[in-house]
Amino acid sequence: MKPPVPADRTPTLIVGAAALAALAVPLWLLRVGGAPPPTAPLPRPATMQVADAVPLDRLAARHPFGNTRPPAVETDTAQTDDGPDLAGIVGRFPRAGRAMVRIGGGRTRTLKVGDRVDGWRLIALTSSRATFRRGDRRVVRRVE
Repeated sequence: MKPPVPADRTPTLIVGAAALAALAVPLWLLRVGGAPPPTAPLPRPATMQVADAVPLDRLAARHPFGNTRPPAVETDTAQTDDGPDLAGIVGRFPRAGRAMVRIGGGRTRTLKVGDRVDGWRLIALTSSRATFRRGDRRVVRRVE
């Protein structure tokens, strides 16, 4: 009969050496470094005076970036006939969406966000609506 083959003890030795190092290194560092030198206490900062709180209704009414212009009025297709005539919306959203706008002569023009037609700039586009702006006027056209 053959004698049993001894098991490989390498993993056990590696784990044992790591455990010994984990215990010995912190003790050695404490002995070598010693206690840290005493330090002077840090000075206390001066107390701050806080102004009276601003009422929340005034904060909510104020524009966060200091803009003094009133917000643009958003109108819908049913309320006005001014603005581009939206024929449809095509493409993949959000990057490749395009608005199809009817221009004179029964032709259509395809616009991406930022393009202009008749002085109106296309500023936003979703799968169901296009938002155009000219100056302070904003018009939302929905796909019918």
